[in-house]
Amino acid sequence: GHEVTLRERKRTSSSVEAWTLVQRAEKRRKDADSLIVAAAHEQAVAALSQADSMLARAAELDRNWSEPIALRAAVALMEAQALRSDAPRAAAAIDSGLAYADRTLDLDPRSADAHEYKGRLLYARVNYQLIADPAESDRTLTLAESTLTRAVGLNKNQAGAWDALSALHYRKPDLQAVINAALRAYESDAYLRSSRNILLRLFLASYNLELFPEAAKWLKEIERRLPNDRYVPEGRLLMHRTKYATPDVDSAWIYLGQYVARASERDRELMRRKGEILVAGVLANAGLADSARRVLLRARVPS
Repeated sequence: GHEVTLRERKRTSSSVEAWTLVQRAEKRRKDADSLIVAAAHEQAVAALSQADSMLARAAELDRNWSEPIALRAAVALMEAQALRSDAPRAAAAIDSGLAYADRTLDLDPRSADAHEYKGRLLYARVNYQLIADPAESDRTLTLAESTLTRAVGLNKNQAGAWDALSALHYRKPDLQAVINAALRAYESDAYLRSSRNILLRLFLASYNLELFPEAAKWLKEIERRLPNDRYVPEGRLLMHRTKYATPDVDSAWIYLGQYVARASERDRELMRRKGEILVAGVLANAGLADSARRVLLRARVPS
């Protein structure tokens, strides 16, 4: 865990000052992560700039230590995430991060972290739609996959790389590969920042493969970990549309109410219509075709 990482960093660094700077940089990176979650993107970028400066100084103090350079790639990845809506700045951050990942691999070709950050940065190029040429986009996606696969080959518990592979496979889509990679990510670190996305992928991939007992298991895990998450009632409505669950019309309307209540004010009307479409599916499964039709008509967006 975290303590093991700290001990390993201290062991591999020959400079106490460099080690201290890396710890301070990691603190600022965590601060930036919280700011991104709060949608304070420019403040996050400022915190990441401070972290990068500390890491640059650490790399100067211990030129044979690859860790600060690898973490500069991680900082650049987070900066790209913060700047996702600003394509030129996000692209610049990705370019910078890839250069740091390659520098790390020059020093330590077996760095699982550097392979992970490089693979995630390459995937971000595609996912953020920064590549205009479809052929180049496909090549970048292939390189991202091979780089992330190399990361988990070097460290079978590289949770971030497994998570990225799961997202990449969902894009193809290869749903069984999604499940395999997401499961490895969750087993490696159940409290990864992206654990919600991992659990959602496990549920949706299982659902779409009609592995309904598995889907129900992962929905239950989402509810256990995130009881007030807006996706829980949506997942319940999806399960009520399957042969695995007995259609329960009364519960479906309750789940619809929860689904709408958990939506933001801006999205509430859209979520109501989407939820009503799911309820119509439950009604149809219960043999109430006329009621299902009336609900679908009500859910239509006015022309």
